[in-house]
Amino acid sequence: MMPPFDIHPIIIVGNKWTGVEFFKPNEKWGDPNRMHPWLIYRMDAMRKFAGRPFHVHCGWEERERISYHSKPMSLAADGHFEGLHPLEQLEVASRFDFGGIGVYIWWNNPGIHIDVRHVAEPTTPAAHWGSLHSYKSASETGYVSLNREFFERAIRSLVTDD
Repeated sequence: MMPPFDIHPIIIVGNKWTGVEFFKPNEKWGDPNRMHPWLIYRMDAMRKFAGRPFHVHCGWEERERISYHSKPMSLAADGHFEGLHPLEQLEVASRFDFGGIGVYIWWNNPGIHIDVRHVAEPTTPAAHWGSLHSYKSASETGYVSLNREFFERAIRSLVTDD
């Protein structure tokens, strides 16, 4: 699905942060030089569309398990939009060409994981998932499909948060 307006061109000349309106290298990227430009530009377009600040929780970071955050160049970021329920954040992110979108309702600031996995691995199918709780061990991830149970629990959290 294409965004409702053009995103930045994907031709990088010099500094990848040139032309980025809403994000700066000094945010919680881990190592801003290891963030993939396609991810940054899509995030910038998403932030513009939402009209609300998006707070980055993490970008590139070393992890023990395989992760789109820890490739040589990070294809992923986690964060949240100010004032939007996680389901509304999912709706906004779904308007853009992210290869992966995860919804995390248990974070201190419930939010989303977004990635551009399909840029580095074009044959990788898109993935969407939810996380109802923190995982307790490597064998229990806490990830579920964006199914009826997930949406019912997420909606209950919206009603009880007021």
